[in-house]
Order: sequence, then structure tokens, then C-alpha cells
Amino acid sequence: MLKNIPLDPTHYTYRTYVVSSGDNFSAGKAREFETDFLKKGKDSSDDYTIITIPRARRVHQSYWTTPFSTIRCLWACFDVLSGRYPGQKPLPLKYSSPQPDLILTNGPAVGLCIVIAAKVIRFCEFISRWMSGRSSTPAVSRLRTMFVESWARVNGLSTTGVLLLPLADVFLVQWRSLAGRQAWPGMKKTQYAGWVVLPSPGDKQRIKDT
Repeated sequence: MLKNIPLDPTHYTYRTYVVSSGDNFSAGKAREFETDFLKKGKDSSDDYTIITIPRARRVHQSYWTTPFSTIRCLWACFDVLSGRYPGQKPLPLKYSSPQPDLILTNGPAVGLCIVIAAKVIRFCEFISRWMSGRSSTPAVSRLRTMFVESWARVNGLSTTGVLLLPLADVFLVQWRSLAGRQAWPGMKKTQYAGWVVLPSPGDKQRIKDT
């Protein structure tokens, strides 16, 4: 996704990649992207970090134990967003808060947990400001969430998408057939963005063939 959007390093000056345990592929892709950034002279190696958190659900994991591992993952997301996760590299002193401005995810499990964690933190901060009489003061815009539905979802939303559509600040779909969809009547609608995650050349050829 980052390769196909005009990422402005002067605006998004620090990037944190959150991957689940055992997902070496995603961590490698993050390093590859940042290495390309370095070659282009747009950034330095001190401007990103990769954090590995517990997996919400392993492949073929029992549904009886999944709630416990999901809660563990959710708790880790709270720590990451608060800058307290063990081994997490502290942000440079120029940042006033450890909280990210924007959370970009395409799910499924870790994406769901981190969006829920962001919403809970924002709600708690609102309650704190309201109780202290500062509710009329504009809040700093942090922990905004953007969910990108899977490219494989052409005719219907994924289970993660149905759960996150009411929660994410921006919900993007990559196929026009999903534009304006709702999880439930009267709720927020999806926004069509085109192919945010471009398919491989082989996938493109198969699409043409069909």
C-alpha cells in the first residue's frame, strides 16, 4: 500500500510497522520498503521501527482458546499505541506524544485489535477531557484509523471488514462493486478507492483472461 500512495516523508516522518509473531514475510516487506526509501534519499534508518506482537489467532487454532490469544494481542496493541510495549524504540524527542497520527491496516486479526485499541484510547481521552471540563477544547487529531479491504473481496465484505466498518474512520474498498456498502442499515458506507494494493503481473494476466 505504501508503495502505491504518494507517501510524503516530510509529513509522515516516523513509521511503526506492527506485525504478528511468525509473520516474517510482512516484516521483511517493511524492511524492503524502508531500504528503498533510503536509496532514494528520502529518509534515514532512524525514522522507522518494526514491532512484533503476539498473534491473535494461529492457523488451525482451536476456537476455544482463540478469545484468550486475541485478548493478549489486544493488550499488546494498547501498549504499542501508548509507546510502552517491551523493547519498543522510543520516539525522538521532537514528538509530543507516543501515539501515532494515522493507523493504516488491511487486517485481519491484528488490524481488528489495533483499531479497537485506538478507539478505546480515544474514548477514554474524551471522557477524561469531559470530566476535567476541557471537552469544548478541540482535541489533537491522533489515532485516526484507515482500513483497506482485501483485494480478494470482490462481491462481499470480509468478516473483519463487517466488524471494522462502523469503527474505522476511513474504510476503503478496491472494487467498485463494494462501493457504498454498509455493515448494517444506517451505518457508515465504504469508499471506493480503486486498487490500493496492486496485484502481481501474473494476477493481472489472469484477470484479463477472465
